Amino acid sequence: MKNKLGCIGVILLIIVMLVRCNSCTQSDIDSKLHKEGIYKVEIIKVQSKDGDFILKGKTDAPDGNKILA
Repeated sequence: MKNKLGCIGVILLIIVMLVRCNSCTQSDIDSKLHKEGIYKVEIIKVQSKDGDFILKGKTDAPDGNKILA
């Protein structure tokens, strides 16, 4: 009986989490992250030159920001 209640509780928790996640749009998530100073980074190309990594990509971060990918 306790195992059934535990499983039902876990399933309900997962359903609630999925419903909450689906209620947020991507732009809502992006605006919340931007307020925290977090921006998405899309890495297009990775190279190595003289022991250094050279990354090429895109971001919506304002000019002059440091990038952590």
